[in-house]
Amino acid sequence: MISISHIQHYISHELNMKYYSIKIYRNGYSVSFVCRRYIISKSSLMHWNRNFDGTKKSLIDKSHRPLSNHLNVHLEEELFWIRNYIRRNLNIFLCEHYGKLRVSKYACSLFWIIKKT
Repeated sequence: MISISHIQHYISHELNMKYYSIKIYRNGYSVSFVCRRYIISKSSLMHWNRNFDGTKKSLIDKSHRPLSNHLNVHLEEELFWIRNYIRRNLNIFLCEHYGKLRVSKYACSLFWIIKKT
């Protein structure tokens, strides 16, 4: 029997396989039968069933990217301010930059900003 590896977190399934597994499940077959037949997990089957509206388009994978930015992401104006601060103060050491920026949240990203520039 083919088993799903524990290392592999996400397996992309074919659209037809999703469609027919949902059709079989909705015709009255048990969850365990459908999962064994198509070698899928119960959570995948239930997820597809919840999103299925009768068309194959509803089973197409959507983006896994989050819709909002993380709270700690800097705005472009903040990055612009930090870059200008570094450019204006070329004569001081990196530890002094860190000390002056420590009072705000800018100090944490000082090193990757310097690395990118």
